[in-house]
Amino acid sequence: MNQTMNVATRTGTRDAALLTTFAHEIGGESFTFGVHLDLNYGQRYKVSEFTTGMGIADVLVAADRYAMKDDAFPEADILALSEKALQRLIASHGEDNVVEILSNNRSARPIINTMH
Repeated sequence: MNQTMNVATRTGTRDAALLTTFAHEIGGESFTFGVHLDLNYGQRYKVSEFTTGMGIADVLVAADRYAMKDDAFPEADILALSEKALQRLIASHGEDNVVEILSNNRSARPIINTMH
């Protein structure tokens, strides 16, 4: 993917390189997530709820991968790692808590990203 995504920050929104998107059902609700470059750490990746641009999970990769270029990460690999990051979040905080956070974010934030 050669696109950007608006990411919510403390001071507004910023563009981040969007690598891929994926949908996931949590607690009976459907959410779409965007995987993008972390604005603070360059070569690290983050999962954000797509419509609000609000971050939800960090994508963990092998330490030596941080130095690689973007094209060294096949989309399928990033997608699998991102889905695992979301699953870790759900396992550690509970499905109900994650749904509540995502739902509250939707209520509090305007839609800043749409699928084209």
